[in-house]
Amino acid sequence: MSRRLFLAMWAVWAVFTWAAPAPAGDRPLTVVELFTSQGCSACPPADRLFGELAARDDVLALSFHVDYWDYTGWRDTFAKPEFGKRQRRYAKHFHRNSVYTPQIVVNGTSEATGSDRAAVMTLLGKASAEGGGLRIIANAADGTPAADLWLVTFDREHAVDIRKGENKGRSMRYSNVVRGLWKVGSWSGGATELTVRPADLPGEGGEFWAVILQSRSDGRILGVARLDPRH
Repeated sequence: MSRRLFLAMWAVWAVFTWAAPAPAGDRPLTVVELFTSQGCSACPPADRLFGELAARDDVLALSFHVDYWDYTGWRDTFAKPEFGKRQRRYAKHFHRNSVYTPQIVVNGTSEATGSDRAAVMTLLGKASAEGGGLRIIANAADGTPAADLWLVTFDREHAVDIRKGENKGRSMRYSNVVRGLWKVGSWSGGATELTVRPADLPGEGGEFWAVILQSRSDGRILGVARLDPRH
């Protein structure tokens, strides 16, 4: 199957709505976002924990590298300004006056220090206990909040030798590194069909793709689908 055909098929599926809890074997993915930096000395433990989460089948793990630590002498090789903007939007939702690393955000509704294993696992447990909530369908739905449709591209793993800054001398492995983030549409409950082709996207892509439907008002993740455009 060609990439274009796959995406055209996905375009029909990538419409989300509220639904009853799914069966135990059909739980939706939990979206876990890590905001990290190669220049942050407190981040390596969080990066390792995140690597464990990225291996789970029930989690869509996305590692967003931010650029505000670049001043320490090492420029993060994966950082982009839009990732910092995304984190600042979360800061507003969480009523925080500033951003920090490492930060983990679960389903857009809760956050914890990314290296705090107990806190992160508690958030994941709560997200799992909430169950279904969302299923991917291609119909209109009433009473849904206005939402944005985001396309995320990411690579499975990268190894980086840090030569400057707070992590100088370390060889780091990063999981599910986000390479691109694009708002590709909006949704307010009506039947929607969207086609996105690789040529339509600026900048670099990634090995894997995901589409996230996120409430515009409070940041809640309303739906998610994980894709492999290589097949």
